[in-house]
Amino acid sequence: PEILLKNEDGTVLDHGARQHASFASPLYRELSYKMIEKLAQHYGNDSRIVGWQLDNEPAVQFDYNPKAEQTFRDYLRAKYNHNILLLNDAWGTAFWSEAYSSFDEITLPKRVQMFMNHHQILDYRRFAAAQTNDFLNEQCLLIRKYAKNQWITTISPTMMKDISAVVLHSISRVIHAIWCMAITKVSDAVDIG
Repeated sequence: PEILLKNEDGTVLDHGARQHASFASPLYRELSYKMIEKLAQHYGNDSRIVGWQLDNEPAVQFDYNPKAEQTFRDYLRAKYNHNILLLNDAWGTAFWSEAYSSFDEITLPKRVQMFMNHHQILDYRRFAAAQTNDFLNEQCLLIRKYAKNQWITTISPTMMKDISAVVLHSISRVIHAIWCMAITKVSDAVDIG
């Protein structure tokens, strides 16, 4: 249960559905990384394996678990150099008396609540995207330790309301190139042309 994603309305997703696990869960990450590393050790030099797919259509998660909230606070501490005044200034919290005196006072923004601080929502969306990116990047690093001559990729969901499949596919290819180039030499990166 501690690895399951919690929606804003309090609904905890159940095992058996797709994308039900929280990227903010340390236990989920630990168990995932163990499994991925074991697979990479076993198949990393297998000539029958041409490549690896990370996850399946990984999506940015808007998780409302206590671990996600704590990780969001840690993200904000790092982003604002442990200085709550910098966060208050960036978020414009003087308006409507929203000023914080501690990072521990910050909660996850409620997307359905009217008049939430737009800067807080933006930072939360950036945090959520970073959680997905970090989870995929760590998988890529683990696989690359053992799979020197195999490509690594992922696929993005193509059915999104605000982004056409063509644009999403292009973004996916750019992100994939960045991940792979960070891990391998440019000349060894997967041809994404």
